[in-house]
Amino acid sequence: MNNCISKTKNTASSRCKFDWGLFQRVIVTPKDKVFTGLDEGGNSITFDEWILKGIHAKNRQDRFYPMPLFSGVTNNSEDAKTWTNEYGQKFVLMEGNKAFEQSYNQDYCLSNKLATFNDGMARRVIIFDNKGLAWLVSKGDNAEGFEAQIYCHSAGINTPSELVEPKIEYTMKHPNEFINKVAIETDLDITSIEGLEDVEMIVEVGATNTTIKFVSDCGNFDVTAEMQGISEIKSCWLLDGEALTTAPTYQDGVFTIANSVLGNDKTLSLATPDVLYSNGVTFKECAVGVKLSIS
Repeated sequence: MNNCISKTKNTASSRCKFDWGLFQRVIVTPKDKVFTGLDEGGNSITFDEWILKGIHAKNRQDRFYPMPLFSGVTNNSEDAKTWTNEYGQKFVLMEGNKAFEQSYNQDYCLSNKLATFNDGMARRVIIFDNKGLAWLVSKGDNAEGFEAQIYCHSAGINTPSELVEPKIEYTMKHPNEFINKVAIETDLDITSIEGLEDVEMIVEVGATNTTIKFVSDCGNFDVTAEMQGISEIKSCWLLDGEALTTAPTYQDGVFTIANSVLGNDKTLSLATPDVLYSNGVTFKECAVGVKLSIS
């Protein structure tokens, strides 16, 4: 339950603190995503489940993206623009823009992905601190992330005396949103939440059976064991876009299925991340299928 919604106009120090220096992670959402407490079917959904379902959304344009863990945060906010009249009274003409910059450890594949955010599009950011609170903007009875422009830039050249890290800049588009900020309690271990990992299906056709393994698309690491939750789950395996009548079985680091189930000249693929997620395989996407050649 969220206990940090403002209910009074008194000025005592509250028990709900907001501290830029305690930020741990940002999750980026599409601009139109709002937490209402209900899913698309009108059923109750917790904030934590909304986040996880958003990460595993079927369509890329609907997905939430956890950004890297912070290794450093710099406040790049601009001061408010003020005017002082002849009597010494000061007036705020324009709120200063809120902005901050995060550093993160270098990661070749991740940095390439983050560069795709440099498209000029506005998105929303949900900010998580190290007290188990997620910070959003109140929107009536609902909540959404802060609208922001995001820019990611690569690291400079390392020298023996300096570790140069890549950075992400978040510039908030509406300073007044911080007047309506709201905290939602979360049980998520935000340090362990990742975005989707692209995986590749490796198929080897034998005389009677076909074996299947999965490797990470970046680095070519075997991740087959992490996919074993979809063993014998027909809805997770597609043949020419249709669910298999019999699904592959996982054992000893490999999936196996009879050739007679597959047939020749068809494409074997996996379901979308939302289906994998509902069957226990998290943070994975296998977007490209394999054309089978079975004699």
